[in-house]
Amino acid sequence: MDFIEPVIALNIYYMVSTLLSGFIISPLLGAFFFAEQGGPLAFLNFLRSEGAIFVVIAGLVNTVSYICWYKAMNMTGVSRAMALNISYALWGIVLSSIFTEVHITVTLVLGALVIFAGMFLVIGNPRDMLNLRKTD
Repeated sequence: MDFIEPVIALNIYYMVSTLLSGFIISPLLGAFFFAEQGGPLAFLNFLRSEGAIFVVIAGLVNTVSYICWYKAMNMTGVSRAMALNISYALWGIVLSSIFTEVHITVTLVLGALVIFAGMFLVIGNPRDMLNLRKTD
C-alpha cells in the first residue's frame, strides 16, 4: 500500500468490505440472530429505520479518516504512519477527559507516556522524523 494512490487503495478496501459485510455477513448474522424478528427482514427493517442515517454518517466520517490514513502512509512511510496511528490512545485520554466524566489519573498519564515513548522508538531517529518523502 506504500506506493498506491490513497484514493485507489481506499476504493479497493471499501468495495471488498462492502461486498463482504453488506451482502454476505450482515444478512447471515441477521438471519441467525434475529430469526424470531423475521431474519433477513430485520436487517432490511433496520436499513429503513431512523438509526440507519447514523450508520451512513459514521461510514462517511470513516471514509475521510481512511483517506487521511492512506495519504499519511504515502507521505511519511508505512512504519512512521503505523507508529503515529497508535496516538489514538493518547487522544482517547484527552478527549474522554474533555467530553465525558473520565478523570485523568496517574495511571493514565503513565500509560500515555509509555505509549508516547514507544511511538517515538518505532518511528526512529528523532533527527529524521520531520523529513517527509517526496510523493508525486
